[in-house]
Amino acid sequence: AIEEILPELIDSSLRREIAFHRREEDRRRDLIEEMDAEMKLLRGECAKRLKIIENYNIGAANYLGKCSNRLRLLLNGAKRMLRFNDWWYTKIPPFLSMGYMMAILGGIDIYSSIILIGGVLFSILCVAAYGHVINDIFDIEEDRRSGSSNAMAGRSVQFRWVASIGLLSAGFVPAILIGLSLPWMGLLMVNYLLPTLYSVPPIRVKERGLWGILFDAGGSHITPTLLLMLAFLAKSLEGYTNSSLVLIAMIVWSFVLGFKGIVYHQMADWDRDEISGNRTWVRSLSRERLRKLLPWYNFAIELPINLCLVGLFLPKSPVLASGLAVYLLVELLKNWRGFQFALTSKLGDTRRSGPFANDLYYDCWFPFSLALQLAIMDLHWVWLPLFHILFFMPNFRVLVADTRSIILHSLKRG
Repeated sequence: AIEEILPELIDSSLRREIAFHRREEDRRRDLIEEMDAEMKLLRGECAKRLKIIENYNIGAANYLGKCSNRLRLLLNGAKRMLRFNDWWYTKIPPFLSMGYMMAILGGIDIYSSIILIGGVLFSILCVAAYGHVINDIFDIEEDRRSGSSNAMAGRSVQFRWVASIGLLSAGFVPAILIGLSLPWMGLLMVNYLLPTLYSVPPIRVKERGLWGILFDAGGSHITPTLLLMLAFLAKSLEGYTNSSLVLIAMIVWSFVLGFKGIVYHQMADWDRDEISGNRTWVRSLSRERLRKLLPWYNFAIELPINLCLVGLFLPKSPVLASGLAVYLLVELLKNWRGFQFALTSKLGDTRRSGPFANDLYYDCWFPFSLALQLAIMDLHWVWLPLFHILFFMPNFRVLVADTRSIILHSLKRG
């Protein structure tokens, strides 16, 4: 009986075992199918979210690109309106030179020096922009006759008033923030008054011969130097007790540079002023007479005053003396090699190159030497020479190109 039943029991047990494993296999298959379905849903959801993020990034990039383009256009428009390139690379380096000299001369700490130079610089930037805006406002008709561009042409009267008053008001903000004195603010008002009288009828001293030269030199170089001096003297009068001669030399230096700057500017505008009927001091002289007078001005006035200033400042800055010596050697080499300096953009309107024929000393050598002296005196200033180069890179590109031309010319001749 056991032999008959045993096969049946084994067969039944095997069937049950097989059935169990089949059920488990079916359950695992169903579980895997459910997991696959969930994974597909999850992948689909992730793909949707990634698409949303991608679209968002594209939209954000497009928006930022549009904002960047608008900001660039706005800044370029502001630069054209304020004629930024007309004064930043030519007027500001000499101004900063005076600030560096005051910091070296008085031994003012770096924090106070940066605050004073930065505050006065902001005010001078407002004055410079104001001077060009107000000049363009009252030169619209003359520029139209001569075919010159004018940033205020086509602007509404309201815009012109807002631009002028805005720049006038902004210049006094540093005086309030850093606590500059009432005499300082009075001197700043004089600095605003000079370009106003220079441009606005009926006084309009730009057409009154030598007075126009004096007013421009006063507004562009002398008054900014006095503003820097007054700010530093108010900070530490004791530091400048034995520096009277240096301070006087700095003021005379500013006038000499300002006089030369406006003469060169009026020479560059000679043809346009002739077409528009603008009567400037330079036009009262002949071109030939100017060509003869300018070298005398360079050698008889500019060279002595620079030698005097550097000599008086020698105990404080031997680097400045080295910079002047290198500059003079380079320019004398150019004179010996027959280099020509372009007086205007007109073809053939040149004179023989020489010391101070160009403005490379004022735009590059002079301020950079003082920045380097500050870095040597105090390691807290070690960043200044590099930053100065970065802010005035076009000036130093001209210097490098000029030096390269001298080397190549010397090699060819040698």
